Amino acid sequence: MKVKTPLLIALLFLGVQLFGLSCALLDMARASPAMPVTAAPTRAALTPRAGGQMREFRLTASAMTYEFVKGQPTTAWAYNNQVPGPELRVREGDLVRVIFTNNLPEPTTIHWHGVNVPTSMDGVPDISQPPVRPGGTFTYEFIATPAGTRWYHAHFVEHKQLQLGLYAPLIIEPRDVNTRYDRDYTITFGEWSSDALHPDHNQPNGGMGSMMGDDMMGDDMMSTPDDPNVIFTVNGKASPAAPPLLV
Repeated sequence: MKVKTPLLIALLFLGVQLFGLSCALLDMARASPAMPVTAAPTRAALTPRAGGQMREFRLTASAMTYEFVKGQPTTAWAYNNQVPGPELRVREGDLVRVIFTNNLPEPTTIHWHGVNVPTSMDGVPDISQPPVRPGGTFTYEFIATPAGTRWYHAHFVEHKQLQLGLYAPLIIEPRDVNTRYDRDYTITFGEWSSDALHPDHNQPNGGMGSMMGDDMMGDDMMSTPDDPNVIFTVNGKASPAAPPLLV
């Protein structure tokens, strides 16, 4: 493509100006090494929305012995010694506070999937927060929104931690909707490698991680329904240990 001479000269002149400005700023920085840096503003304290309540939960991540099927123990990582972890049920507009303790042998964080949370509460390690070290604690706070069936899970080395059992449902009920029903069930499906049933091979093939897609979990982490080594679970249990649902 041909460029007309006046336009080319103008672009070169602009480039020289920008280069000169960058050099001037660099000289200023060198001349004033103790130049004060303005700190980021402190995040305002959250309060429940109109009609909302303060809801506080405590979660602890730790290793445990777990049985998908009775008599076949394996090692899992879990929130509050449950696989899946405890269901958190709140109403839209509630202020949710989760006091989290990490008793795992490695760092971890919690991500609140599908929830509008402040960046500092999003659980992205080394971006929105430092990973919670073994023995450490972190308090998550956010307003429960939008309403819907959500979930929370580990966000540090997901292909390992999430698949070892660090996932659980999070239900945000609509603020102004009161639907009448006879029974309310939360059903969590999982896919696990049969190797997970052996203590020496405790790398399950999915958990709720199968919902995240090949682009995040990797093709080698996904399994197919035709794979004879896959064990399907309902609320953390495989047949015949899965509890029946009465309707």
